[in-house]
Amino acid sequence: MKHRFFLLLTSLAFSLLTYAQEGQPIAINAGDIEQLTIVDDMDIVLLQGKPEEKGISFDKNASDKINVRLFNNSMEIAMRSNLFKKEKPTVIVFVNDLKKLTVIGNATVKTRGFLNTSKLDLYVDGNPYVYLATNGKINAFPIDGCEIKVKKLPGESIKGF
Repeated sequence: MKHRFFLLLTSLAFSLLTYAQEGQPIAINAGDIEQLTIVDDMDIVLLQGKPEEKGISFDKNASDKINVRLFNNSMEIAMRSNLFKKEKPTVIVFVNDLKKLTVIGNATVKTRGFLNTSKLDLYVDGNPYVYLATNGKINAFPIDGCEIKVKKLPGESIKGF
């Protein structure tokens, strides 16, 4: 009986520890990356980075949950294949001067605060939800003929976001 109770307690503790780790957001500092591509079903929070941070850095949990590919001034973030369960991680990305954002799949992408960029080209495919606040101009384009709906909100309506 004690052996079963210990086994149950151990398995419960392991489950809680795994759940607590899964709920933590992943942080990525994208440095001077100008083009960001988001693939798959994940929550992305874009934050304005510090101009002096030119390098790229990842949270220690990033390699377990997501694939990050770099090429010149481009970064792609995609889910790592997970055969046993469908996770939807939250990834916080710090950007300095983002010029092109491509969102493919069912990702949710939101900004917190304003992004400092004069012009941002947004490309979407699939069924993503994208909410961007910037001090510049946003151009939105569909990929492969998908339908997009764009709403421009007055500045005062996003203060509390």
